[in-house]
Amino acid sequence: MSLTHGESHPIVQIAKWYEKLFGRLSDYNFCVTNAMKEDLQINSNIKKRH
Repeated sequence: MSLTHGESHPIVQIAKWYEKLFGRLSDYNFCVTNAMKEDLQINSNIKKRH
């Protein structure tokens, strides 16, 4: 969405907030790459659970 609307568009900001909130609340997350895992840890404070 941010490629189409831009980073500061309200719908993009709502989507980011939604993803961060529910990503942290989820019991299971998986990443297809290590880069994705690192991005989630750094930018969204989503950590893997053992």
